[in-house]
Amino acid sequence: MRDDALQVQSLAAIMSVYGNHMHYDEALACGFKLIEVNEHVHDMRSEVSAHYFIATSFIENRDLAAARRHSSEMLPQAERLGDRVWLEGACWETAMTVRLAGE
Repeated sequence: MRDDALQVQSLAAIMSVYGNHMHYDEALACGFKLIEVNEHVHDMRSEVSAHYFIATSFIENRDLAAARRHSSEMLPQAERLGDRVWLEGACWETAMTVRLAGE
């Protein structure tokens, strides 16, 4: 039997460890898998964190367009969630993509 909610929570934890230890390719893989599995679960907090770590990983890999797409997806979700930590994270990610692009 498949437990998608447990898988989303596990992927969120693993992704966070990878991202915080600068293993960006692994964080990207976990983040994309989390978003895919989360289509069945709708865990907004986990999806917001996935967009955060995906955007961070893309920034570190110098793919600012991809980072901006994920920070843009993150912001309205963080607003709906009403969590100031993730709101700040979405704003920070967006600001970093703009700043690094020289805009």
